[in-house]
Amino acid sequence: MTHETLSVIVWVVFFGVVFGAFYAYYQRRLLGNILRAFIACGAQDENSAKTLQEIGYASKIKYSFASFALRKGAGLRKHIYAVYEEKPVSKKHSDQLFVKAPKAENEQKYYVPEEKRIVAEVRYDGKGTNLKTLIISIAVLLAAAILIVSFLPWIIEKYNSIFSSGSKNEENDEDIYVEDQYEPEEEADETDFEPEPEPETDDGKDPLKTVRTEK
Repeated sequence: MTHETLSVIVWVVFFGVVFGAFYAYYQRRLLGNILRAFIACGAQDENSAKTLQEIGYASKIKYSFASFALRKGAGLRKHIYAVYEEKPVSKKHSDQLFVKAPKAENEQKYYVPEEKRIVAEVRYDGKGTNLKTLIISIAVLLAAAILIVSFLPWIIEKYNSIFSSGSKNEENDEDIYVEDQYEPEEEADETDFEPEPEPETDDGKDPLKTVRTEK
């Protein structure tokens, strides 16, 4: 891979880790603070439920953020329940049919059921997650990413040199193996062989001549 491609991969990994760190901070610290505030105030059922103002979220910014975090369908609402009041569906038959509806926004109360408390505390545990730790972690990751990108040309050069030298050694070994495998056999020395003596008859005469004579 080229230097540009590896640089893109490094930065993509960096931003992915940073996004994960911010998400963990949001979940465990910001949302976790809301959950822990209700638990600390003893809001564990409808009778002891508290409003956002009562748990310390009276300022406009904090109240808006908490209201958004506790909107219907949000993940935090799986652990923090809202107290609903019964309202008549129709004004004409107000004594016959009722429906549960939320209270006015500034009067809405919430609580954390006891059976949900332990699971919620584990999921939104904020230990070791604070703004200072987040900033330091991002700074360290940024420095590491810059160093890796700066040294990428040197790393690529070293890798290519090692890989190319290894390939050359393998080619040389293959050439030597092929030469050894197809090495021609040594020619036999003529002096190592002795001519076989011609067969002789018992009387010392050539057998071929004897056959010719008899014919």
